[in-house]
Amino acid sequence: MKSLSAAAVLAAVLSAAASTAVADTIYLKDGSKVQGDAKKGASGYVVNQGAGKYQVVPFDQVRSIELDMAPIAEPELARENLNSLRRSVEHQDDINRIIDRWQRFAEANQGTPVGEEAKLDLGMWKQRRDEGLVKYGGRWVTSEERARMQEEAIKVADNARRLLKQGRLNDAETVVNQALQQDPQNASALYLRGLIHLRQEQWPQARKAFEQVNQQVPNHGPTLNNLGLIHWRQNQQQQALGYYDQALISDPRNQQILNNVAEALYAVPDDQRNAQVAQRLARRFTEHDVDLQRELGKQGMHRWGAQWVTTEQLGELKTAERAMKDKLDQLSADFDGVKVRIDTIDREIGDNERAMRRLEASSYVRDYNGNIYQSVLPPTYYALQDDQRKLQRDREDQFRNLEKLRQQARAVQADLPVPKYTGMQRAIDVEGTPVQAPTVPAPATAPGTQPGKAQPATSVGNRTA
Repeated sequence: MKSLSAAAVLAAVLSAAASTAVADTIYLKDGSKVQGDAKKGASGYVVNQGAGKYQVVPFDQVRSIELDMAPIAEPELARENLNSLRRSVEHQDDINRIIDRWQRFAEANQGTPVGEEAKLDLGMWKQRRDEGLVKYGGRWVTSEERARMQEEAIKVADNARRLLKQGRLNDAETVVNQALQQDPQNASALYLRGLIHLRQEQWPQARKAFEQVNQQVPNHGPTLNNLGLIHWRQNQQQQALGYYDQALISDPRNQQILNNVAEALYAVPDDQRNAQVAQRLARRFTEHDVDLQRELGKQGMHRWGAQWVTTEQLGELKTAERAMKDKLDQLSADFDGVKVRIDTIDREIGDNERAMRRLEASSYVRDYNGNIYQSVLPPTYYALQDDQRKLQRDREDQFRNLEKLRQQARAVQADLPVPKYTGMQRAIDVEGTPVQAPTVPAPATAPGTQPGKAQPATSVGNRTA
């Protein structure tokens, strides 16, 4: 076999690389993007980013895809790009943008079999635009059909809300799934799906559902509150505080959100209290809770930790709190005394340990031949050893005393007729379900013409069934 020169091999490699290079761009729903050669896999797009690096992008994270439109001479690669373009437009709903991409692809591959097929696809998309079709639930329908289907999905979601309020979880889940089949982006149904997962303590699934709601209806207080609750249950306190902060910005007078924030700020670990998000949330809570206290105070209600009590209850609770404080002060003094004793024991243990090490070191001697051996340890060493065992037992006893004092303190606090903090943060239930008005967008028009106004999607806030 004739061998190729190094230059010929390099030229062949560069030629192959140029012919296979595809600069696909996948735009994600979180605003980021992934670039490389994208292929559709079983659960998402597999993106070859070169140098043996691959990344899998799940389908539900994809907002849109753009493919490299450079012409490719190899028929197989050109057809592969054609199929990739067909797959990529599945995630787009801007028909003019889709047509523009097909136009550029057809022009780039003009005079080839792939280019002729691209013209047929281009004609189909232009026809859809001329008929005024819009994308809805993976289908292209008229704007009137879309509005009608949205209205149906809203009715179904309302039925699910009533079932959920009645505690009929399985029936509600069936109806929610029906609503999402009609409208996969129905914010009401997604919110209810999140509540169903919450009641089943399925935290990852609940989190995913509320994140989808957050994309459809940004700045919705109840949704942000529930995301905060979920992150807290998953021991992600900093993320939880961040969501609660967003919830207060969106809905500063929401009593349930403020109560949850009070619980979270009370329970946040000591090593996280000085974090920026915790400090910011504490300031925002104080600012907005003052207004709520003023408003509810006119109705005879007063904040008590993370709860609300009547004026009469408040007087009784303050009396009980003073008595509780006296008991806690005594327990605190006892607690401090035990800690001082533990510190003293630790120092004595350290002193004994050093003394024993010195005795051990001095017990090594040389015989007449220069060999090193350990002589008999003095009685003092064994007295120190015995003292160490007693100190260790005493230390363990003192730590048990500390735990008893903590339990007594918790018991004293629990003796209050109404505890200030329950340790429970609560989800905003069906009353927080967002309701969006059906959208009736104007039919798409060709570039250069004046489009009609589209009715924007609006969130009408909380609505009770």
